Amino acid sequence: MIRLFKHYVPNAVLLLGLLDVVLLVAAGELGWILRAHQVGMAALPMTTRVPQLLGYAAFIEVAMIAVGVYGADALQSLRYAMARLIVAISLGVIGLSVLYFMIPQISFWRSNLLYAMGLSVVLLIFLRVLLGKTLGSQAFKRRIVVLGAGPRAARLKVLSKAPGAGFAVVGYVSMSEANRVIPEAIARDAIYNLADHVVLLNASEVVLALEERRNALPLKDLLRVKTTGVHVNEISTFLERETGRVDLDSVNPSWLIFSDGFSSGRMVSSAFKRLFDISASLLLLVLTLPLVLVTAIAIRFESKGPAFIANAASGSTASASTSSNCVRCARMPRSAARRSGPRRTIRASPGSAGSSASCASTSCRNAGACSRAR
Repeated sequence: MIRLFKHYVPNAVLLLGLLDVVLLVAAGELGWILRAHQVGMAALPMTTRVPQLLGYAAFIEVAMIAVGVYGADALQSLRYAMARLIVAISLGVIGLSVLYFMIPQISFWRSNLLYAMGLSVVLLIFLRVLLGKTLGSQAFKRRIVVLGAGPRAARLKVLSKAPGAGFAVVGYVSMSEANRVIPEAIARDAIYNLADHVVLLNASEVVLALEERRNALPLKDLLRVKTTGVHVNEISTFLERETGRVDLDSVNPSWLIFSDGFSSGRMVSSAFKRLFDISASLLLLVLTLPLVLVTAIAIRFESKGPAFIANAASGSTASASTSSNCVRCARMPRSAARRSGPRRTIRASPGSAGSSASCASTSCRNAGACSRAR
């Protein structure tokens, strides 16, 4: 397991990514050969189109990473992986079309791109089916050893069995806890060398889940485990990474001080994230602009008034200072909106069918007044 941008990537997932790149290059080459054979053109050596093949594979691979093809859910469910693959390859081909328009020297023919897209979907799905039959879904999970056999270790056990979990617990080591709740845990005294035990279990990470760390922290054992190349994490860091939330039941004040959750680098990452959101929104807006224009023209032919209207976006926590306007296509004449106003339907409760029915058919601007009338 390697650490990339503060994320731990299992070796099996890294190998899957490399195989995907190879298959994407093969799909691009097969698509070119197939199209050349159809038009009766002699197939040139593969070395003459290396930039096109590498550009195609790199762009599709980035799209796959972006939509979560290598996430825990996609690695555990073949149907979920197929849906993500189709979306990623479709988005990648759209992006490649823009890239080829800007840099024609590295472009494929559009027919080549179509064949490569279909072959990529088939080859990548076949690879996942083959790996699922031979290795199983457990091969893509991180293997961890838990030091502890108390309630904290039990929480990790429950989390590992949840659907979509990205790790599997391969062993528990009891560190003389008073309230031991994991019956299959091995006592530390029964293990001669903890580092050798972790390596024997082929674990990629050790999680420290002790109930009380004072005078109980196995420093020598953790140092030996660390020298074997196995990652060592405290349970608070592990739970934050797996659940995306800070677990207040296990967190210590020292963890809040030494963790990187409040680092100034978050400002840079937030700025890049915002820049990506704006760029992606503009790209989607440009791609869907013809459909929006056709819809606006159809609305103008059907009814008078503007084709676009702006409504204040509201929610359960919306206020006058935080509300914003949402521009959308007009779906009914403005006169109809003025006549009817906002309409809310109150669900009928047992024993009040008549009053709730009359309330549901009444246009009211105050849901509270309508509830009191009921």
